[in-house]
Amino acid sequence: MLWKIEPMLTKNVVKFTTYINGDHSLTHATYYRWGEATAESDIKPIFEDYNEEVGINVKTFDYQLYDCYYSRITDLSRGIPKHIRNNLRNKLFVEDYEIQELEDDGWCYCKHEVIFRGTLQIDEKKRVRCRD
Repeated sequence: MLWKIEPMLTKNVVKFTTYINGDHSLTHATYYRWGEATAESDIKPIFEDYNEEVGINVKTFDYQLYDCYYSRITDLSRGIPKHIRNNLRNKLFVEDYEIQELEDDGWCYCKHEVIFRGTLQIDEKKRVRCRD
């Protein structure tokens, strides 16, 4: 069976992407109005110890994110020079070319998480095609 997992309220989806450059790292957050993940299981998924404020990482499921509305750097490692720190924090990074600027400056993708927060709705997903 396929199960659709989604937050019940909008603006409870965020994708955190970590980039590294030498000994330094930064975390870029992209906020979405909506998202859904699909889990395959014989029984309805139960997330024990789920905390609505912390959320759950759905990166291991098939997921789709919809309607990005905001994006920014949320965390910078220590030791990054102050002028670079200020420049990075002032960027919104809503456009893809701004992320490319990071890569052009030597930052490399490291990892990402997709977090759903708030009350989750878990429903059986109807199969659309015969191969689903």
